[in-house]
Amino acid sequence: ATCALTLPGHDPRTLAGILADHRIAVTAGDFHAPTIMSALNLKDGALRIGVLHYNTDAEVDRTLEVLTTLAAR
Repeated sequence: ATCALTLPGHDPRTLAGILADHRIAVTAGDFHAPTIMSALNLKDGALRIGVLHYNTDAEVDRTLEVLTTLAAR
């Protein structure tokens, strides 16, 4: 599963960098869909996170912990 998300007040590319500092691989941008991003009023794009069979529960938990901490700022 792949999801795209935003956190109000946070630039998606900055979030991707922070997650990378925590050794969490994600991407950010418009993903070659600028028309959709514009229609969704996401001028800075979104953060994209993929979770598949090779991700461990601990990796998913760590990702959610970092995102929760960032969202609280």
